[in-house]
Order: sequence, then structure tokens, then C-alpha cells
Amino acid sequence: MPATRVLVVGNGPSAICLSLFLSGWWPYLRDAAALGLDPTRSLLHQPLQQVQIDGRGHHPVANLIDHLLHPQADSGRQRVALLDLRDHTAQAIPHRVMGRTTAGGSWHHMPHQMTTLSPASWMDLPGWSLFEWGRSQGRWIDPGARIDRGQVARYFADYVPRMGLDSAFEQGTVTQAAPAEGGWQVTVKGPQGQASQWQAGALVLAPGMYDRPNRLEIPGESLAWVNHRSLSDRDGPLLVVGAGLSAADAVLAALDAGRTVHHLFRQSPDTTPMARLDRALYTDYHRLLDGMNGHAIDGYTPYPAAELTGIYDDGSCDITAATGTISRSVAEVAIRVGSQPELSLLGDLADQLGTIDPLTLATELPNLYVLGPLAGDNFVRFLPGHALVVAADLLRQTTD
Repeated sequence: MPATRVLVVGNGPSAICLSLFLSGWWPYLRDAAALGLDPTRSLLHQPLQQVQIDGRGHHPVANLIDHLLHPQADSGRQRVALLDLRDHTAQAIPHRVMGRTTAGGSWHHMPHQMTTLSPASWMDLPGWSLFEWGRSQGRWIDPGARIDRGQVARYFADYVPRMGLDSAFEQGTVTQAAPAEGGWQVTVKGPQGQASQWQAGALVLAPGMYDRPNRLEIPGESLAWVNHRSLSDRDGPLLVVGAGLSAADAVLAALDAGRTVHHLFRQSPDTTPMARLDRALYTDYHRLLDGMNGHAIDGYTPYPAAELTGIYDDGSCDITAATGTISRSVAEVAIRVGSQPELSLLGDLADQLGTIDPLTLATELPNLYVLGPLAGDNFVRFLPGHALVVAADLLRQTTD
């Protein structure tokens, strides 16, 4: 049975950052006066929780590392990072990162032509920026502008070999994990369907929030032309359910392709995530928001305060509102009503994660940590801080 000190479930940006630190690339302050920290010691070996930095993240160290990687980011200015990476690969912690597809995780499943919510610089991982990646591809990427999500996915994939992390990454799906003597016993399903057993001293969950889309649980939801993640190449009318950003992405992509769109939503448009975005920067989302409020958009019909209650083999769909139920015929249905992390690998233990330790991101289950959305942050800019907290605790255990 193969064994490793740490096994990471998921290979998105938070897992990539954790692999970076575990591989021995340790962050140091570039500015000796910054925040009263010691520039001669790695940030992995300093009490960072004592440094209070205001920010949009849900973890103090996530806010601190965001401040050091993206100084004055919320002002819209572009500043040089205050961090350097130094090579301590001789002190690397053995680990494996298990992901279903190419490194970058769910970014490879998102509509690649849609633009990011965040400016390009907020997607930077330590040591090699998206701008530098673009230069290596012979293209210019404006750090202050939103870019195609497909470029971000390719950047994450290329970052892994660029930083020398590829030997730690394996393609596989973790199907089961159970506490065992000395850590965890993990079952991995390989790309050809073969199963293998791993022994890991510590398990880190970094699955993101994209793996298990929520369902409406209505008749016809399992028909082949009903999707919960990616649009097909079908032509013809599309019916979209949901008022969040993933629903908005589906509507905008279909309209851009010249398709007719029926859009059902229960939430008031003015309380949606789109309404909280800056109108000057996010003109595409606010155009749709105006449409949801009744402003005419060619090919777009909103159905406010409505629900999808039935989908049938002939392409007809029942739309129910306070005024009654009507039927519309479509070529495809896109259900976008949120998603959840995939934790079925834990079985009944998924309900026993308990309170997440704010200092280490450890759960109440022994030798089990969480990263990213499970720890309260979705935006890439805050994930290096999550990874640093977990890596610091694992390093401390190694040296104790």
C-alpha cells in the first residue's frame, strides 16, 4: 500500500498553493519593515494570526497573505508583491494531490469563454503571476482587467510544472477515506477505473464548491438535455433556472450565441449577487439584471417569482407562478441553483467535521484539514493564506 505524509483531495488553486509550500517553497517578506514581522524567518514559522489586517476574506491569515501578495488590491491599483519564495525543498513534506482532471480543478469545467469576476492579478498564485504566464505564451494580460476563465484554467495547469510540483499531482478520484492507525486510509479510483489504497498521515479536503450541483428534484430532471453544470452545443431555446452568477453565466453565454432564453428565478433581482457588483466594471451582469427587472433584451424572457415544476420528453416544461402554470418548449434546460462540496468520501463522518480551528483549519476529526470554500473563502486571492495556515501546522508537527 503506497503511503504519504499528506494526501490532498482536489487539485484546484488552494491545493496547488498547499503543494507549493509543502514542496519547500517558503514565503518570506520582501519589505523588512512590513507589519512588524521578521524578514529573516519564513512566514510559515511566524505567529501570523497576531497580525490583524482588514480584508474581504473570512480568515485573518488569508487577509494578511492577500495584502502581501496583492497590496492595495481593492483600490484597483497594481503593486509589486511583498513576498518572495525561497527554496527549502530539502525540507519538503511528502504529499500527493489527487484530482479528477488536470490541475486547476473546477476551473476546467467552467465556461471558458466567460470572463472572471475578479481582475487577473487577483488570480495570481505565489511565485509566478498570470501576467508572467501570459508573457510565456506570447500574449499580454492586463493585470487589472477581467479575463477569460479558460486562460485562468490553463495558467493553473501550467503553474504546477513551472514550480516543479508535478511529481506530487496524480489523476484520481478519492472515493472513500476512513481514520486508521497513524492517520487515514484512502481509496482512490484511477482514470481507468482501477482502485488503489493509500495510507496518509494527514488528509486535506480541498474539493471546492463545484462538484455536486444542487437539484430541483422534479420530474424530468434526469433527461439527457437537462444539465446542471455546462451548456451543450445544442441550438434552439434554452430555459435557465436560478438567480446566481452561474445562472447568469448560462444566460449570457446563450444570448451571445444567438439563442432564445427563458429565465426563471424566485429571488428578487435586486437581492441577487449581480446587484452587489459595480455597474461600471460588470456591465454584462448589470445588463442582465436590467433584463430581469423588465428591460427588453432581444431573445430574453424573464419569469420572476416562478418555478420549474416539470420537464417532459417532448421538450415542454411547466413554469409555475402565482398566476398559474404555463408550458414552454425548449431544446435544453440549464439548472443553476447552487452546488455543494463533494464529501461523500467521508460517509457518515461528513457530519462530524465540527468547528474548524481558526488557527490551523483543522477539523474535529484527527489529522483532517479543510481549504478554500470549506474554510469560508471562495475567491482565489484568499486561498494562498488558507494553504499557508495548513502547511505551517503540518511543518510544526514534523519538527516537534
